[in-house]
Amino acid sequence: MDEVYLEKQVNERYGNIRFSADCLSDITEIINESGNEFSFLKKFLYALSILDEYKDTAPIKMSNLFESLKGHSNLYSMKIKLRMNIRILYSIDKNGTILLYGFYEKGGKRVTDYNNAIPIALERYKESKK
Repeated sequence: MDEVYLEKQVNERYGNIRFSADCLSDITEIINESGNEFSFLKKFLYALSILDEYKDTAPIKMSNLFESLKGHSNLYSMKIKLRMNIRILYSIDKNGTILLYGFYEKGGKRVTDYNNAIPIALERYKESKK
């Protein structure tokens, strides 16, 4: 799957959801590495439909797919469960939802350690505002 196809799929379905430039690359790279593009795309588009409908209340409505990140009032996480779980950090502003950073969820005792991911997402958000 390439970035153009993924962006087209999202743009055709969800007018209020967009990607930071690097997040689109993150996600397509993860999809291609996963070996299961169809399964990822199906789960990802489902999660986006929930996000599009519920926006910032998605973590309350579907806590198995979304969470609000503590200490960051406008930063959220989407979880896509595959063989290796994937997290996508996103934010919501007056222009809609922007997907910021996609990465593999860590396993073991430090599941979903956001220490490295949050600064990347915040920088991408700042860049998207320029």
